[in-house]
This record gives sequence, C-alpha cells and structure tokens, in this order.
Amino acid sequence: MQHSLSSSSSPSSTLPAAAPAAATPAPRASSPLRLLPGLLLAGALAALGTWLAQLPVMASHGFSALTLSIVLGLLVGNTLYPALAPRCADGVGLAKGRLLRAGIVLYGLRLTFQDIGQVGVAGVLIDAAMLTSTFLLAQWLGARLGLDQRTSILVGAGSSICGAAAVLATEPVAQGRPSDAAVAVATVVVFGTLGMFLYPALFHWNAAHGWLALDVQQYGRYVGSTVHEVAQVVAAGAAVGPQAADVAVIAKMVRVMMLAPFLLVLSLWLTRRGRGSAAGNANPRGGITIPWFAVLFIAMAGVNSLGVLPEPAVHAGIHLDNALLAIAMAGLGLTTHVGAIRAAGVRPLLLASVLFVWLVLGGLALNVLVPL
Repeated sequence: MQHSLSSSSSPSSTLPAAAPAAATPAPRASSPLRLLPGLLLAGALAALGTWLAQLPVMASHGFSALTLSIVLGLLVGNTLYPALAPRCADGVGLAKGRLLRAGIVLYGLRLTFQDIGQVGVAGVLIDAAMLTSTFLLAQWLGARLGLDQRTSILVGAGSSICGAAAVLATEPVAQGRPSDAAVAVATVVVFGTLGMFLYPALFHWNAAHGWLALDVQQYGRYVGSTVHEVAQVVAAGAAVGPQAADVAVIAKMVRVMMLAPFLLVLSLWLTRRGRGSAAGNANPRGGITIPWFAVLFIAMAGVNSLGVLPEPAVHAGIHLDNALLAIAMAGLGLTTHVGAIRAAGVRPLLLASVLFVWLVLGGLALNVLVPL
C-alpha cells in the first residue's frame, strides 16, 4: 500500500517551529524484518501443503504440493489474512514475485537436453503441435466467449504446457491479476484430476475392445503430451504400468522445456499486437518484455545437461525449487479473493473444458497417427 505524505510550508507564525516535524510521521525504513511475517505465513502454508501431498491418499490422486498450497492459501486468504495483511503484505508480495521467478529458474534442474533424444523427433513434434494448437485454441475461443485476454492466456498456458507452474511463469509476462492466475490454476486442478482417471480408463477400454492400435509406449507419450501437471502425468502413467510412466514423464519433461521459448514468443506476440494495456503487457518503450527468468531456466537446464553438477547439489536444488514454488502458490492464494473468482463466472471453466476435450481427442489422434 502506498502512503502519500504531505508537508506544509505555511508561513503562519501561530505554529511552533517543531510542529511540522512532529505532525509528519517519519517514513518507515524498509527492513528485511518487514518481510518476515508474510514469508513465514506463506512458508507455513507451503510446508503444510507439501506434507499433505505426501500422504498416500493425496499422492495416489495426483494432488501436488503446488495445488494444495494454493488451496490452503485461498482458505486463509479469505478468512484470516485480511486482518494480517498490514503486517504480511510485503513478505507475501516477495513470495509470489521474486521467489516465484527463482523457482522457475531452478525448475531447469529437472531437465536435460538428453531428454529430447529419448522421445525422438516425433515426440518433440507432437509436444510442440499440442502446445501450439491448444494455446491458439484458447485465444480464439476465449475471445468468442468474451473472456479477458489475460485469463485466456493463463488458462491456455496451464492447459498446454505444465499446469500450475506454467500459469505462475506466464503471469508476469501477461501481467495477470492474482484472480486470473487462481482461476487458471483451478481449471488445472479440475481437468488434470479428471484426466488422471479418464486416461487409464480409455487405455483399458481400448485394450478390451481393440478400437485403436495404442500400445503402452504410445499411451505414455499420449499422457505426457496432453495431461496438465507433472504429478498428474506420473499418476496417469503409473496406472497402466512403469514403462508407460517412464515414457510419459520424459515426454512431459520435453513439453516443460518448451516453457521458456513459449514465454519469449508470447512476449513478442503481445507486443506486436499492440495490446499492452488490454493484456497488461505494458512496456513504456514499446519493446519486448524479456522474461529473463525464462532465459535463465534454459541456462539452468543446459548446465544440468552437462553433468558437471554433483548429484547431491541437483537434488538439493530440486527440493529448494519445490519449496519456492509452493511458497509462491501459497502467496498467490493469500492475495486472491473468492469473490474475484466468482466474478469470472463459468466461462473460464467452459474454455478449459473445450481445451480438455481437444487434449484428449486431438492428442489421442495425433499420438496414434504418428509412429514412435
């Protein structure tokens, strides 16, 4: 919150000389201690979300620490947080800002360029085709549904790339509001969870009736190229078997690797369309907004690909990354009011449902038609 301080220079002699100084409160110095309450609150919610995600019932249903952290943040944000906001706002703002960008950079430690070789050219092309088609469909349909462009961008990013992490990474580029991001994450939770049960059921139904020539490897590639969250990919793949899970995770990691070039192209696209004010991608100089954290994300994946980092350091970095992203999600939930989500109406869910149908049916057709 910004405070405007006004100082009077009235020459009135009826006021004592010390009065202006006494009447004007000294500006509160910025201190790291002011960040502590908000960081502790977001950190506590993230820790609880991480613990809940490790429970068998949560893990078996693919609920990740990210999704649980934002749910907890929403619960506290719409009950206790308004009273705590004056003390916690600075730390919560840091959590969903700088800590988020640091988490996206460290996300590169999960990837190597060697992953691309494991899925082959066909896998890369399928991932790219599904990402591009899903996102463009989101923009086309979102405009016809009358959705704000920021909402369409975030829902499209969550559906086409890697769920909640993609929403978080895209929000700074599209300058989305917390309510936009929360709505997009909600669609990831709803349809990603539905996909975890639907995909294995489709595989077994197909195996029983012989409708399509879909083997375990193709199924894994299908899951990795279309399901929203990494945790949901693991659950949907493991429901068929370990081989399907391995292929699914590799295909998903290649799709995640496309996040950085996607953000760069998105920034260029928003600038060229001249929609800075409508999309929130304001740049006073009219140039491209470079998401540097996306560039560093690729650089981190490149360093990880060289194999120069000790294995304990990589594992520690991934654990730190999990914590940073969970804290960012908790911060996002804390600053999102349920009223803003209700105001978005059913249109974001309608958009996400159409995207989900495309991912299921279009992705199935593409994975069956393109050989391994």
